[in-house]
Amino acid sequence: MLTRHLCNPILAAVALAVVALPGAALTPVAAIDEAFRQKNWAEIERRSLRWAQEINPDVLEVQAMAAAGMTDEAIAAARKSQPWQHPRLLLAAADGSDLPTPRKLEIVKAAFAAAQADAIPSRSRVEGLAQVAIVFARLSADDSAHQAFEAAMANAKLNSRDGAYGILADGLVPVTGTTDAPMWMLDGVASQVGDLPASDEVRVHRALALGYFRVHQTKKANAQLAIALSGAQKLSERREKRVAVQSLARLALDNDELDFARRHGDLDELGVELAVYYARRNEQVKALAEIAKLGSGNLYVSPKQAAALTIINDAIERRATHTAMTYCAMLCQSLGTYEIKVRTRIGQLQAQEGQRDSAKANFLRAKELLPLDPQIAARDVLATLDLALAAEASGLHALAKEAVEAAVEQTMYVSLARRKAERPLSEARSSYALAELGDRAKATEMLLRAWSGTRDLADDYLGGKREKAETLLAIARAARVLAAR
Repeated sequence: MLTRHLCNPILAAVALAVVALPGAALTPVAAIDEAFRQKNWAEIERRSLRWAQEINPDVLEVQAMAAAGMTDEAIAAARKSQPWQHPRLLLAAADGSDLPTPRKLEIVKAAFAAAQADAIPSRSRVEGLAQVAIVFARLSADDSAHQAFEAAMANAKLNSRDGAYGILADGLVPVTGTTDAPMWMLDGVASQVGDLPASDEVRVHRALALGYFRVHQTKKANAQLAIALSGAQKLSERREKRVAVQSLARLALDNDELDFARRHGDLDELGVELAVYYARRNEQVKALAEIAKLGSGNLYVSPKQAAALTIINDAIERRATHTAMTYCAMLCQSLGTYEIKVRTRIGQLQAQEGQRDSAKANFLRAKELLPLDPQIAARDVLATLDLALAAEASGLHALAKEAVEAAVEQTMYVSLARRKAERPLSEARSSYALAELGDRAKATEMLLRAWSGTRDLADDYLGGKREKAETLLAIARAARVLAAR
């Protein structure tokens, strides 16, 4: 059995690790070994989170500690980091926790104080104050939000020639859109920002345009696009000017402002965005015509694939199930293994809408596409596990079980050549899915496999610490489910 092959080496390692002088503190490895020996899942979670944070003290690690109820430790970890990290890690501790709002506000106030410390470089200070202002606003602490925003604006003004306004704008309107600023902050920057170098003018006003588009203030967004365009036209270097103008045309087209993109951009280079634009407007013939014009790209980038993925995912985000299926029927053959994710997402949406048979058909098609070869990567296993959990959530337990068993088999093929942590990471994720499906025995076996591959994993290479910490977070997540069952 798998258990026999896994447990003996680990228990042997535990026996060596725990032989220490009475009272001596255990190393992270020895402590987790001991917790595995006792099958103390709660301790495995705590120890794994602590070690992940020690290896890679960053936002995800601190958030995970707070989410596990280790808020005081998360705050302590944030304070031990480099001064420029203090504000964002304290905010991560507040964000990750389920503490009541007054307690969260205390942590955010500490982040506010940390963001104003003299030890923090001016650029980091502006970014930190912007993030603090947004979190205060999200927690409805309006007076504190205004204070933090005014402090950010004052610091940006003092350092305006060093790109500070650009940092402020990017902090308020991140590309991912996960922490968008309220409109009064956008209005504040738009009304107070003064003359800037041309490159900063493009950066600041493009970010403001994006922010206004997100809060559906099209008129204000277009005004900011015009200012950004004026800045782009001042750029002296021809290529830099072209890139800047195209970025503005792309932003306009992404927000259905075709006239701006047509007047100022090169639509021949915006084929993907133009195809998505037509698809969003239900102009199928035009969308397909634009896709047909796209080149095949290269080994790593396929414009046709990018357009197909964006169109289908956009339809899913809009919950336009019929549109997503229509385009999938025509375009999914160009997606390769990405079709697994697309079919899974469409199936989820169909299940939520009560279309159980259609959902099952998409899940089954996704399952047929699962890869199993020596070049498999952690992302492939993750796609399989997403399929399993989606099927389970849709009430299709037998299909979910088959998918998770396929994921377990896939983990044995994950290459160790590219990223050394990919296999144990995949094993830990599989353990989580197995635990969620109620298969405690197999979940335990997979978690032992994951730990066996992680405990002595080298991290002395570029990205090594981050990868090892990611795997430890996955181990902690699986252990948490096992502890709760």
